[in-house]
Amino acid sequence: AIAPRKNVIAVVSLRGGAGGTTLAVNLAMWEAQRGRRVSLIDLSPVGGHIPLHLHLATPQHWGALLGMRSAPDPAAVLPLLTVHPQSQVTVLGAPPAPTVDRLSPPVVQAIVRALATHSARVVIDLPVLDAASAAALPLAGTVIVVLSDDACSVQTVQRLLGVLPALGVARERIGVVLCHVRPTAEIPVETIRKTLKQPLIAEIPYQVEQIAAIRRGVPLVIAEPNGAYAQAVSHLAQLFEQV
Repeated sequence: AIAPRKNVIAVVSLRGGAGGTTLAVNLAMWEAQRGRRVSLIDLSPVGGHIPLHLHLATPQHWGALLGMRSAPDPAAVLPLLTVHPQSQVTVLGAPPAPTVDRLSPPVVQAIVRALATHSARVVIDLPVLDAASAAALPLAGTVIVVLSDDACSVQTVQRLLGVLPALGVARERIGVVLCHVRPTAEIPVETIRKTLKQPLIAEIPYQVEQIAAIRRGVPLVIAEPNGAYAQAVSHLAQLFEQV
């Protein structure tokens, strides 16, 4: 069995628009604000959105490791990182265009291990479930499953929760987070809890400034640190402080 790394958080959101990437970026920024060395991995195979959230060009990205079958030396991984100048978070970007090719499992695990050694905290954005993300999941000490309050998102997460244990993710390492991505909820929170048969470890409120935050490339934990969104992210992040 693969030993999970306590300092690795995987944020899984299999439905676009559920707020997963936004949450991953804000969690990384929150950790960096506490003076920690943080790495953010964008494992999206469809042209990741992390650079958009940060107004950050990532000229180097994990596309350079496509085609490798065996684990690269950590020295080959670190030059692919881009430093976000305002926060010093190091970002491993995704190829800018959607790619049919996938990183091989040994390469994914080498990336995660290298960055877990290099950084105090690693946050991985996993917007799809494929062989690459399945290889990363068992290494995460915490797996945050993100959903929004719409029927498709709830159904997707309900089914994902049934699959994760078979991928080597123990139930006690999984936390479900509800992100409100519109002003009014489509489904009541109590209905979501009953459907999933699982508690929510956090509820992230909708904040109207979210759109502007992405447009400006300044995540809400930096732009609006006292706002409802940032406070909820702070509360969530502190759940992992003892981890």
